[in-house]
Amino acid sequence: MLRALVFGLLGECQKLWMASGVAGGRPGVRGPAGAPPRRPRGGPVPAGRPGLHLRGAAASRGGGGGGMAVATRSRRGGRGAAAAAAPAPRGRSPAAGARAPAPGRGRSRSKSKSKSGSKARAEAAGEEAAGAGRAKPKILTLPTVLTLTRVVVLGPLIAAWFRPEPWAAPLCTALFVATAFTDWLDGFLARKLDAASPFGAFLDPVADKLMVATVLVLCCVTPPPGLATEVPWLLPAVTTTVISREITMSALREAAAKFGPEAAQATAVNNLGKWKTTFQMLSLVLMLSARHVAPEGAAGAACMTGGPLLAVAAAGLTAYSLLVYFKGAWSIIF
Repeated sequence: MLRALVFGLLGECQKLWMASGVAGGRPGVRGPAGAPPRRPRGGPVPAGRPGLHLRGAAASRGGGGGGMAVATRSRRGGRGAAAAAAPAPRGRSPAAGARAPAPGRGRSRSKSKSKSGSKARAEAAGEEAAGAGRAKPKILTLPTVLTLTRVVVLGPLIAAWFRPEPWAAPLCTALFVATAFTDWLDGFLARKLDAASPFGAFLDPVADKLMVATVLVLCCVTPPPGLATEVPWLLPAVTTTVISREITMSALREAAAKFGPEAAQATAVNNLGKWKTTFQMLSLVLMLSARHVAPEGAAGAACMTGGPLLAVAAAGLTAYSLLVYFKGAWSIIF
């Protein structure tokens, strides 16, 4: 309050001094020689400068209040200038306490975060849609049902084998021929209809081995007429070779599964195994037919003699295929 009163008195003294015309008979204070006169604060404004006139008039009308406002503004301006002119501490920038972010950096980070979040949500939605659209493979497809019939038919075939009726032997042959045909048909339909399934791929070789082993054992129990009866050890030797090979091959594939895809590929089914299965099926059909075909004639001779000989050839091919599989997997497994 006292300061404002002092500044107000100073302003009034300045007005009186300017009104008295002390400085050379005209308002204003002359500076150094050759310099234009300086207009004191609150005095008359030279012509042609209306802005200064308005400010001077406002200062004249304001009286002490104007002087107080001018002094307050000058004091604030002095503080701001002093603050701006103060040197910054050594080793620190003037704004070291609060580092201003680069223009647009905050917006770019927020945009990148939003983009990454939206991308993650889109990927999650895509995975959910793919999981919903990926239907679980069917177990009982048409090829798999045909494969199951080969296993189911074994019961009626064994029952008909020991029946003394004349229709029993032809029924056994018909059942075996039908199941052998389904061995080709289920693979054809699985490829044609794109209906392959893991369960079907597992069951197909199992059904083949069960069917072949069952009929070989039945032929050993009741040998068909012809060469199998004349050489009683022939069919037991063939049966032992075939069953031993299948057991050994199953153990080899189980061991190969532990050594990666290369070992599994070395023990995968090849064309040699398919030819082996074909020879076995054909020999068994001939030996089953020998039980009800008349021994006279070419058909009877082919069934009674050709069937056992073809079974021996199938046994030799079976043993050779096992050696081929062992040769391919030996360096990987053992």
